[in-house]
Amino acid sequence: TEPKNDSANYNLGNIYRNLGEHEKAIPYYQNTDIFLSKSHQLECFYLTGDKNNFLKNLKSFKENKIFNPLIACLSSHSSIVYTHKNDYGFCDEPFDYIFSKNLIENKLLDENFIEEVKSSLKKLNLDFKKQDLLKKGSQSSGNIFMTEDRVISKLKNIILKEIENYKETFKNSSDEYIKSWPKKFQFRHINFKLLQFKYLFIMNLINF
Repeated sequence: TEPKNDSANYNLGNIYRNLGEHEKAIPYYQNTDIFLSKSHQLECFYLTGDKNNFLKNLKSFKENKIFNPLIACLSSHSSIVYTHKNDYGFCDEPFDYIFSKNLIENKLLDENFIEEVKSSLKKLNLDFKKQDLLKKGSQSSGNIFMTEDRVISKLKNIILKEIENYKETFKNSSDEYIKSWPKKFQFRHINFKLLQFKYLFIMNLINF
């Protein structure tokens, strides 16, 4: 491992984890403090059947109020396998937080703006690759919201406003999913190109 190089350790851990070499990934995640590194280490403990280290680290996450969807998933799944109480408390009923809103019907988008977005995306000359979770489509690399394109910036602001509306809708929730929502977050974007040149936008909200 590289004790003084967070990025190198995190990337090597990811390489081994993606290769299914979970035991080899564990020490690399141990030697980095990059966001999600210890969550992925917990995942590796679980997948290698290291029950003691898994439960010890899961308890530490709960005691230190470190919450994220990956740990929540592992806590839920392990509660069945290891027959322990799932008291992680991140989001007990995730389907309750599904929220749908038609931006066209609410006059936040129109067909003209959608065409402008499609035109701006074409100008970016995005590279697309296969995405196993997406049928009849492909995924781009990079973050389009890093560009200074006027149309893309407008789209970003629309999405940010809807994120605030979403938080307001569930503001009275006692789940950490809402209570621990970061005051500052990094806006990351993956663009999926579907058939008929339709686009799907997916965001990740990450602490920094």
